[in-house]
Amino acid sequence: MILGFRPEAVKVSPNGAIAGRIYSADLHGAYTMLHIAIGSDDLIVNARVPRELTYAIDTPVRVDLDPTLVRFFDPRTENVINQ
Repeated sequence: MILGFRPEAVKVSPNGAIAGRIYSADLHGAYTMLHIAIGSDDLIVNARVPRELTYAIDTPVRVDLDPTLVRFFDPRTENVINQ
């Protein structure tokens, strides 16, 4: 099973269940895209946050996923698995 979600599903929260660190951040006009390293640099999660939120590289952060925006996919067919 493959887990998939968009950056809007990632919520930066002081009590988030997932620990990471800021790998990079890009300002995209109305919002900032955070690239968060989870564990090693092999897993990067993208989070879309308001442009007013700024983080320095290597800042520790915690995140949660909005479960209503998470999808599971069949690795063989790449089709979504209905929940």
